[in-house]
Formats: sequence, C-alpha cells, structure tokens
Amino acid sequence: MKNAFGEYDIDVSQEKNYSCQICGLQYEEQALAQKCQDWCTQHQSCSLTIAKHAVRKPKYKN
Repeated sequence: MKNAFGEYDIDVSQEKNYSCQICGLQYEEQALAQKCQDWCTQHQSCSLTIAKHAVRKPKYKN
C-alpha cells in the first residue's frame, strides 16, 4: 500500500531490531547496536564500519 509520498509502507511488526539510542540506526544484533551507541557517545559521530551493518536507517524530517 502506498503512502502519501508514493512510497510503499513496509510492515515491520514481525521484525526484532535493536536501535542505537543516539543516532537511531537499527541492527539485527544487540551487540552491534551497543557498539554503535558506545561509539556515538564517545565520538559524537557514527562509525562507518559499524553503520554498514545497519538494517534500517532513521527517517529524518526536513
């Protein structure tokens, strides 16, 4: 089903992802989410090495 922006909505209710509480990236593994959160907290940035494993990116409003 398309939303108002012409994009298809995906039902993710059955997925269990873990989020970094700082940047919002989501991971399938809790350990990766924790590594991301630790990095973000310490460096005030995202690590591309960690972020490449993200399964979902946060949607930012313009």
